[in-house]
Amino acid sequence: MQNPEGQLNQPTRSASLPTKPGFFWARWLKPAPGTADNGECCNPDEWEVMHVVENTFDPSDPEYLMVMVPGVEHWQPMENFHWGAEVRRAAQ
Repeated sequence: MQNPEGQLNQPTRSASLPTKPGFFWARWLKPAPGTADNGECCNPDEWEVMHVVENTFDPSDPEYLMVMVPGVEHWQPMENFHWGAEVRRAAQ
């Protein structure tokens, strides 16, 4: 993926789950129950940018952060991904 200045922002492995909303590199390992078409677009071998969002107002809730996968209507749980680094915005 390229940032607005044309530099490649490569995924790198992270040791832990994201702890805040934002965009992160991830590999989608398995779809959540109820995902349309049983998550056929789930590709555990490919790094993609995923959108981590606040799902509740309570940070102690296990579903406080969830993942919006492009093209998938059902939000996914954080543990269904292998996480990489946060995607940083280019300096303005």
